[in-house]
Amino acid sequence: MNNIYDILSLMLLTSSIVLITNKRALSYIRTFQVQSIIIIVGALIMSANNHHIDLLIVSAIMLFLKVIYIPRYLRSTHNKVNHEIHKDFYLNIPILSFIACLLVAIVYLTISGIPLISAKDITTPLTCNLSIIFIGLLFMISRKDAIGQIIGFLVIENGLFSTALFTTHGMPLIIDLGIFIDLLTAIIIMSMIVFRINTSFQSTDTDKLHNLRG
Repeated sequence: MNNIYDILSLMLLTSSIVLITNKRALSYIRTFQVQSIIIIVGALIMSANNHHIDLLIVSAIMLFLKVIYIPRYLRSTHNKVNHEIHKDFYLNIPILSFIACLLVAIVYLTISGIPLISAKDITTPLTCNLSIIFIGLLFMISRKDAIGQIIGFLVIENGLFSTALFTTHGMPLIIDLGIFIDLLTAIIIMSMIVFRINTSFQSTDTDKLHNLRG
C-alpha cells in the first residue's frame, strides 16, 4: 500500500514541477485543481484502508473548496482585473525548473541522512511532499502577478497537508477544519487585495506596489 502513496506523492511533485513551467494564470489554477484532486484520491484510499470516516469528510471539504469553489473564485477574480504584465516571472522558466529540481535534491539528501526517517520507509513521500512546500514558495516569490502568488500560497498549503497525510496518515478532523477555515479566509482577503491593487494601478503586477514608497 505504501507503493500507492509513493506514486501519488510523485504525481504531486510532478504537478508542482509542471506548475513552475506554466506561464498563464488560468494554467496555474488548472494545475492546482489537478494537484488537489490527487490529494483527495490519496485521502479516499487511506480512508478506505484504515476506515477513517474523518478523512471522507476532509475529502468532501477539499473537493468543494480546492477543486470547485476556490478555482472558480480565482477565475472570477482573474476575469475582473486588468492584465498588463508582459512577463509574469522574475526568472526564466528553465532556470526556475532547475532551481525546483535542485530543491528536490537538497530535500532528498537531507531526509536520507536522517536514520530515523530512512528506517520508517517514508523517504519518498516525505521528500516529494516537503519539496512541494519549497517549490510552492519558489513559485510564489518568482511570480509578479498577484493571482500567481495566491496559487503559490495554495500549493504550499497543499504540500503541508499532503506531508501530514502521507507520512502520518492524517491529522485530527478539528485541525483540518481549522486549516480549511484559515485557508478560505486568507484567499478571500488576498482576492480583495488583488482588486485593490488593480483599482489603484490598473494591473495586478505587484511590482507596481513599489510606487507607494515615498
